[in-house]
Amino acid sequence: MFHAKKADPDVRQFARRVLDVVFAAAAEKGFRRADLLETMMSKREPSPRMRVLAGQATAAIGDNLAFARVIARAGSIAGGKQ
Repeated sequence: MFHAKKADPDVRQFARRVLDVVFAAAAEKGFRRADLLETMMSKREPSPRMRVLAGQATAAIGDNLAFARVIARAGSIAGGKQ
């Protein structure tokens, strides 16, 4: 996602906002490895550890509705432009 070379710049920028909001929401709910997960994701080298951390971050946010609210927050930060 960090290196989606074929995506338009505005799409990459929105994806970055989504990730920022997701990482912040997970941290607010007690996930303490957001910086590590972000670093691992930026290296574009998926690993079992990265998948575990992503699962933990997602679980920290809560159920599907809670996650959808987090994503919606990213949209409102973007001024509704997606």
